[in-house]
Amino acid sequence: MAASVVWYKTGEEWLAMKEIAADPDVWEENFDEWKDHAEQVIGNLRDNGQYVKPVSFKVDGYRAWCDSNEYPYDAASRSKYAAYVAEIGEYHG
Repeated sequence: MAASVVWYKTGEEWLAMKEIAADPDVWEENFDEWKDHAEQVIGNLRDNGQYVKPVSFKVDGYRAWCDSNEYPYDAASRSKYAAYVAEIGEYHG
């Protein structure tokens, strides 16, 4: 089974998500810090034999999904949405 990891392709995507986040206090200060941390986490998972699937999505698709499922825009819902997108095999955005 793959570990689905939220992946932001650009600083603009990252910032758009941070701006709507219910938990901005847990975010890194900037995109470069986030990317360094995310790459470290992915590397650690892979080093431990885990298959990792980075999942990219845009804020509009995520927001619509959260609203339809009555989820807050937080880390738990971002993880759930990444798993959902990975499972259905589609890019939502």
